[in-house]
Amino acid sequence: MATNSTIESNLHIAGRLTAQSATLPDSTVTDAMVASDAAISASKIVHRFPLRHSQNGGAVVADATEAIHVARAAGTIKAIEAVIDDTVPVGDSTVTVDLEKGNAASAYASVLSAVLTINSSTVLRTPTTGTVTSTSVADGDSLRVVVDATVGTGTLPTGLVVTVFLEESPA
Repeated sequence: MATNSTIESNLHIAGRLTAQSATLPDSTVTDAMVASDAAISASKIVHRFPLRHSQNGGAVVADATEAIHVARAAGTIKAIEAVIDDTVPVGDSTVTVDLEKGNAASAYASVLSAVLTINSSTVLRTPTTGTVTSTSVADGDSLRVVVDATVGTGTLPTGLVVTVFLEESPA
C-alpha cells in the first residue's frame, strides 16, 4: 500500500512531471496557461453563439416573428441588441423588438424587462440594448425574435439587425 509524502517547501522539476492522476486546486490552471493550439474538445468548453435576425438595408422594417435557436443544452442569454442599418424612423413611427423563450411544456413568453424600442431618437448604426430578466435556457428551449413595426405620421426605418448573445454548456 502506498503512503503519502508531503513536501513542506517549494519544489522545482527541470524535466517533465508525469502521474497516473492528479487533483488540482481551483484556480491552478488559468486561461493564460492554456496554449492557443491546445485543441481542447468542444465538449469541454462553453459554446458562445451570436444569434441573428435581420431585415435587409433598403427594405422597410416589417412585422416579423422568427425562431432563431433551439437549445441543445443548458445555457445563459447574455445580451440582446438591435441596430438600424440604413435609415432611422421619422416622426412617431416605431419598431419594437422582443425576445421570447418557449418549449413543448410552455408557450412563448418574453425574457426581457421591456421590449427594445427604436424610434426617431435612435441613432443610426448605434446599438439599442435590452435587459434580459430571464437568462436561463434549458435543453429543448426555443428562442424567437418578434419585431413589431408601427407606422405613424412619419416613415418606418430601413434595415434592421438584431443579435442575441447566448452561452451554452457542453451537452
